Amino acid sequence: MDTVFINYRSEDEPFGAALIDHELSTSFGPDRVFLDSRSIRPGEDFAKVILPTLRQSSALLVVIGPRWLDAADETGRRRLDDPGDWVRLEIAEALRHGVRVIPLLVNADLPRANELPTDIAALVRCQYLRLHHRNSRHDIARLVNELAEILPHLVPLSRRRVRRRRLVVGIAVLATVTSVVGLTTLALRNGGNQPAASSTTPHTSSPVAGTVGPQSPTSPAGSPPVQQERTVILDTTQPKDSVAIDYWRQLSNTGDVHVDATGLYTTAGAKVAIIETAPPADYARCAHVTGWQTRVPFTALSVGSQMCAYSTQDRYALLRVKSVPSGDDPRFIFYGRTWEHAG
Repeated sequence: MDTVFINYRSEDEPFGAALIDHELSTSFGPDRVFLDSRSIRPGEDFAKVILPTLRQSSALLVVIGPRWLDAADETGRRRLDDPGDWVRLEIAEALRHGVRVIPLLVNADLPRANELPTDIAALVRCQYLRLHHRNSRHDIARLVNELAEILPHLVPLSRRRVRRRRLVVGIAVLATVTSVVGLTTLALRNGGNQPAASSTTPHTSSPVAGTVGPQSPTSPAGSPPVQQERTVILDTTQPKDSVAIDYWRQLSNTGDVHVDATGLYTTAGAKVAIIETAPPADYARCAHVTGWQTRVPFTALSVGSQMCAYSTQDRYALLRVKSVPSGDDPRFIFYGRTWEHAG
């Protein structure tokens, strides 16, 4: 059973952690989310509960706010420098045991590796998400969707109810069909009538529309395999947000695709090009693009627009626009797919 463990510092973002716990518990159920202040029962030894629970969890959410890095104890020593600091202990334990670690930046930036103790320095290489007070509804929705996507057994409660309803309906239909077949068989036996043998040639049905053949839907014939694909959200109000084309990993200002108030732009030799919206872009189309650019204004894009991208690692990629920044939503959202090196 997939569970999410929430790691936070009480001097930093306790209310943010409580909000995240509430939203995730509402979406997935309280038994799928661990927050120490809610999940540990009165009188339990928290030291005997926290680390074993963490090792069995599927993901650790590290809630990082503006005071997370520099929070100090009563002597003035930075809490992260204390080997017994529970925030540090939990992160180190998760990294050691292969638990997926997701930094969640709450109105803050990701620390640098040289600002962290060596046993948790790998935190900076973990893909982060943001939670900003101006976009909290959208950011929480993205967090829920991402967790549901990467943790296959973490099923939203709403989907579980639908599955249960479908199971009940399926059982009822099966019972009805079984009953009808049984009664028909009994009637035939009692009447002594047997169905006449057909003298016609058996009919071969044509394929049902919508079925998927042996060819992969994400790897057109003749193209290399897909390297990575995911939905990417870049906030035009966060100038440090960027994403790397090769893996669609969001980075703090070190990726090769960025956005500002007017459009999308590339750095480090990466290029993009707008192409027709149909047919869906594949590797062959992107490999034959000639009109490469380093900036595309948002005015040239709309929902459904397609762009090809070329990375400095010699990979081609697709960007399909899902949302363009507007007055009440500053986010640029697109679906990204990158193919492996050809040949």
